[in-house]
Amino acid sequence: LDATRVSNPTKEAWILHALKKRRSEFLNSHTITAFVGTWNVNGRVPASPSALASWLGFISKDSGQTELTSLPELLVLGFQELDVRAEAFVYNNAVKDVEWTDAIEGCMGSTQHAYRKLASKQLIGMFIMVYARIDVVELVSDVQAASVGCGIMGMVGNKGAVAVRIVYMDTPLCFVCSHLAHDAAQVDRRNSQFHDLCKRLLFTASTAAADPLVPLNMIHGSGSAGRPLTVFDHSYLLWLGDLNYRLAIDTGDMADIIARGEHQSLLGLDQLRIAMMNKQAFAGFEEAEIGFAPTYKYVLGTSTYDEGRRPAWCDRVLWWTRPGCEGGVRSLSYDSVDSVMTSDHKPVRS
Repeated sequence: LDATRVSNPTKEAWILHALKKRRSEFLNSHTITAFVGTWNVNGRVPASPSALASWLGFISKDSGQTELTSLPELLVLGFQELDVRAEAFVYNNAVKDVEWTDAIEGCMGSTQHAYRKLASKQLIGMFIMVYARIDVVELVSDVQAASVGCGIMGMVGNKGAVAVRIVYMDTPLCFVCSHLAHDAAQVDRRNSQFHDLCKRLLFTASTAAADPLVPLNMIHGSGSAGRPLTVFDHSYLLWLGDLNYRLAIDTGDMADIIARGEHQSLLGLDQLRIAMMNKQAFAGFEEAEIGFAPTYKYVLGTSTYDEGRRPAWCDRVLWWTRPGCEGGVRSLSYDSVDSVMTSDHKPVRS
């Protein structure tokens, strides 16, 4: 009998409780900051350096040197509809990642030298980039990337996700950037795609995967030696992207409500919040308070909503913490950048 696979939930829960009470005796805690941004760029060429710098926010506007320790330790950027050319779908030869990488790094000016890219991954229109500040790079290990398509026929990468996992010191982190089914009526399909991605986004197991305060019976069935890791086999999971959830009904006066700055009254109609509340998708995930207007759909080059589409908060940043790691994530800010107008979506950052 393999003793490592025997589990006593009551005993392990007691051990976990005891360990958490004494964690300061054997664990060193460090607080880090991560900038997380998501943007559906609508197949457009990269925005101007000033527009991209406005989205990133932490880029110094003067020519002076930015203090290294004032910058976030991690930089996570996710894009959707990066490449919408027909050949990108048919031959899976999307090539816009280099163009956008150069644009992002170029807009950072001298700040780009404060970061080193850990990983990036593109699947047709979806693209994720993860950077670490140069003074913490040596604290990062086991960097892996993965991608899964769940669009046409449940497999094509017009919809799906790209993901990166890292271990920061001894803490496994996962970042997922996804683009789910469009159209207000396809909420059930979006919910189904979420569950499909959770099952099919896999990483190679390693000795760095284990969290000392999480017993085996609390892990989502993976992560044992030789078995692949799922997105939930991490202490913290950040999920960003164009999740494409819409408002459940059209009240007929949405434009007026948003124009009056009363858009928060519409959040009760948000399909994502409804799905989370009913545990249909993203159960157990958290999101910071939304204080910004719906991020879709805008007339290109403006901050005016397209009258042919119902406004919606399509673009989101969520997080999940594994049992035993509760309270480990706190949002310092969560907003969209209204001044950037090159897409029919507004970029979001947290």
